[in-house]
Amino acid sequence: MPTLYLNEQGTRLGKKDERLIILRGQELINDIPVIKVDRVIVMGQGVQVSHAAIVFLAQRGIPLIFTSQSGGSQKAMVSAGLGNNAALRLAQCRIVDNPNLAVPLVQAIVVGKVANQIQLLERYGSNWGGMGVRAKQTMQHVIQQTQRMPDIDQLRGLEGAGAAAYWGAWSAVFKTAWGFAGRAYRPTPDPLNALLSFGYTLLLNDLMTAVQSLSFDPYLGIFHTVQFGRPSLALDLEEEFRPCIVDRMVLDVLDAGLLQISDFSRTEKGFLLNDRARKTFIQAYEQRMQTPIRYPATGNNEPLRRVLLLQTQHLARVLQGEEPRYQPYYWSD
Repeated sequence: MPTLYLNEQGTRLGKKDERLIILRGQELINDIPVIKVDRVIVMGQGVQVSHAAIVFLAQRGIPLIFTSQSGGSQKAMVSAGLGNNAALRLAQCRIVDNPNLAVPLVQAIVVGKVANQIQLLERYGSNWGGMGVRAKQTMQHVIQQTQRMPDIDQLRGLEGAGAAAYWGAWSAVFKTAWGFAGRAYRPTPDPLNALLSFGYTLLLNDLMTAVQSLSFDPYLGIFHTVQFGRPSLALDLEEEFRPCIVDRMVLDVLDAGLLQISDFSRTEKGFLLNDRARKTFIQAYEQRMQTPIRYPATGNNEPLRRVLLLQTQHLARVLQGEEPRYQPYYWSD
């Protein structure tokens, strides 16, 4: 089921019977059966949500997520709560508090992310020249070192080395046309970084939903350190999916000519997408997330959004001792 995005300022979300209604003043813009919605994302302070709609969504377990108008950061989330599996949260706390237990998980997170970055370079970077080749060599070395590194801080350093090589290859291709000199944010220094950040926020929203639906605490991370207000566990799970969902989509959108530099504007917060660009990318994202792909653990074809949930369920079983080791999702579709 799709995500309902509300980004037209001056509109209001309400409910009528078993339906969500979108109004502009007294004018009915849209009328959607709730069974066709799995989450609602409100973008900007100019979109109102009625009390009845908030309660309606919470009672049905449909997350209501509030973001900035640009979609670049999540401000709040209304849901039915963390769930009733307190034993899972205890297991999560134990591993977060014990670095020795956490090492195999961190190794898997780093290997999964870097392997999927290599896969992207192999699929899209065949014409990226020597920088792409050198980046893949560096990242292969990172994977080899990661698999025998027992220290979490050093594992984070290895992930950083892999990221530097990966984004260095991107810079070699996109610096001239898009001003991309490497991954950076807050503020986003160029349009390409703005697009990547927007995509990662969309993906994080999906993972926050998956994490909370299973009773995890999204703020207690394993690879990402615990910091006030940062959904570290959701960010942990996001790592292996960034290359095969968002990075891939960015390249596809640019290759298809769907977005141009003129679709971005510079503000005090950095570059931002205009309304048309956000709608274009959201449509591409939703189409991608509903596309069936092969999930190696089951051998079945599953919508990509469901794969996020299946991986989160896999992590829950590992933490509770039901499966021996976390296996990241390796991009193969």
